[in-house]
Amino acid sequence: MKIPTIILEEHHEAFIAWTLATKKGIISKRNTLLHFDDHSDLRTPLLNTAATDILAKDEAEIKAFAYQELNIDTFIIPAIYLDIIDNFIWVRRDMPKIGNFEMYIRSYNDQAKKFISDKYTPTASSSTFKTYNYSKFDFTGFKNSKFDKQADILLDIDLDYFSCCESPNKEVVMETTKQEYDDFTSNKYHTLNFTSSTVNAVQYKGSHFFIFNKTDYHYPSSRELNEVEINEQIKDLVGALELSRIKPRLITICRSRHSGFTPAHQWQMIENNLLKELDQLYDMKKMGIDF
Repeated sequence: MKIPTIILEEHHEAFIAWTLATKKGIISKRNTLLHFDDHSDLRTPLLNTAATDILAKDEAEIKAFAYQELNIDTFIIPAIYLDIIDNFIWVRRDMPKIGNFEMYIRSYNDQAKKFISDKYTPTASSSTFKTYNYSKFDFTGFKNSKFDKQADILLDIDLDYFSCCESPNKEVVMETTKQEYDDFTSNKYHTLNFTSSTVNAVQYKGSHFFIFNKTDYHYPSSRELNEVEINEQIKDLVGALELSRIKPRLITICRSRHSGFTPAHQWQMIENNLLKELDQLYDMKKMGIDF
């Protein structure tokens, strides 16, 4: 049986893939998420739409929810809350602190919009109370781990696992009104000063602009590897999957190129080489995010 394989531009699109796959019966509930990424992506979201309603929505509504209310690091918690995932394994090449934890998620006032997630204690109770297992491995720890490798596994690989730009902070220019420009330049405590690393206000030919994340210096990332090192990491990862006899129910591969976490000059090379290696291991059916 071919394994559905979806290429994502940014990682919150995995939520779309998982929910649609659940609705279409491609995957069941309570999967193990095997997440190869330089980031955990386990930040809790603050939603306007109750998470409990998502699986009842149609494809267009699910996509709107993901693009409008989730971010590239807040998409996993809602999937756990919906019981799509109940075992989360995060693998980072050189994870500084490894461990295994029993965790919980509960929603504020049982509304399924604001979430609290922490290590599990048996004292909390709520109708929206969920527990899940959370494991953190470096690559060596993953190879030697004892988790149930025959479970229903969602294989999720971010290209920045192999080479990562730590702080992309892309420059953004946004036109604004003269009033907003004047408000910003006259108030050193303006709200915009706390929403980005840097904000500059400029006038040009009678128009007014905000420039976010402007910097004259660009520093190398200590997480970026060269092509030889990347290809070694790819072969190691695919080799470990083969050795473990892991056969996922669904594969998602995230480029992270628009956010900039995968270096712009490397993402295509990483994707090509990763797919080449995975094609030798799995019979993959590459498809769009809408299946």
